[in-house]
This record gives sequence, C-alpha cells and structure tokens, in this order.
Amino acid sequence: MQDARIGEGVRVLLLGSGKAGHEINAVGVAEALGASYELKRVNPRRPFLWMSPFGPVDPRDAALLRPPLPDIVLASGRVTVPYLRAFKRAGGARVFAVFLQDPRFARASMDLIWVPEHDRHRGPNVIATLTSPHPFSPRRLAAARAAILNPRRDAWDSSWRPQVEWELSAQELATCIAMYFMPTSKAPITLLELGLFARTGKLFRVLTGDSKPSALG
Repeated sequence: MQDARIGEGVRVLLLGSGKAGHEINAVGVAEALGASYELKRVNPRRPFLWMSPFGPVDPRDAALLRPPLPDIVLASGRVTVPYLRAFKRAGGARVFAVFLQDPRFARASMDLIWVPEHDRHRGPNVIATLTSPHPFSPRRLAAARAAILNPRRDAWDSSWRPQVEWELSAQELATCIAMYFMPTSKAPITLLELGLFARTGKLFRVLTGDSKPSALG
C-alpha cells in the first residue's frame, strides 16, 4: 500500500453493486487515499431493486447502518444510491458521502460527486475528470513493467457504460493501443476511441476483419 493520505483510524466503506466497472471506481479512490477499506456489495430484492436510485434501502440490509458508522462512504452504481443516502442521513456531517458517476437523484445530499467529463452534470459538489477514477496507478504499472489491459472479459454484462469508461481509463494509461474492428459490427465505441487516441502516438496496430494488421504513426 502506498503512503496513507488520510489519518489513522479513518473508516472507509465501499458500497459495491457487484459490477466490476462500478466497483473499480471506488477501489481506485480508496487505494489513492492509501486507506484501508471494507467493500460491502448490496443486492436489494424486488421491488427495491426496481425503485433504485429513487427508493429506500431494502429493509433486509438495515444492519449495514448500525453504529459505528464509517467516516467516508464511496459508492458507484444505481443500486447503491439509496444506501449512500441512508448513510448520509444516519451520520450527517460525520459521514462524507461520495458518489462516483452521476447518481441521477438526490445529488445535493451528497458531499462529492465525481463524474467523467462526458457527463453533463455539474455543480458545487461535483468534480469532472477526463475518465472515471481507477486503480491503474503509474506505480502499479511500473512495478509490473508490462500489463495487458484487455477489455474482453466475462465480468461485463449488458450495461455498456461501465465497460466504456473502463476502456477509456485503460487507454489513457496505456503506452501502446491495439484496436480490432469486427467485420460483423459497426463498432461505434471503437470508432469513438480511435478518434480520441489517433493523435496520441499510442496506436500501433489496427486490425480490421481478416485483413493484415496495419500500423499507425
């Protein structure tokens, strides 16, 4: 763990949705803080799942809100919004509530909202960066010397946005990027990423269908 950036004894709780693209945001912030943290995944039952982010916490999960409350709560994903709101109500100013991405609801009740620049939401409690936070620190990549960041993985589901934000974060950190255009797809996201990174000098291979790899730059 890197040197701590917050005081000893500060309790940090990560509220997870069970989706890798959401949880990686909170893990990245916690690790950047040098904090010890606890990850709690929430899985509300119906109809509480359907009512997220607007509805209440599933009563089955009431034990999460028992003292001692955490000092900092980091959350990402629609289903975590009611839980973050509940922690803020229970702890008031003693709990610093952070939502990563746009919660779409009860924004003013949160201490900090961190969105990528392509999100339109702005406000006095909002910070916007090019990509969402992530744990791919320069120190970690340097220690590994080489890392392949492959966006094709079983953990992704039908919610495309977390995967796209993960890909953009990974390409920001990468020193070399290879792209593949499937012949059976119009590949709108890959075309977007090609436009974003074409002039960075990172693109060294673009693969198209059955054609031979082409080099850029």
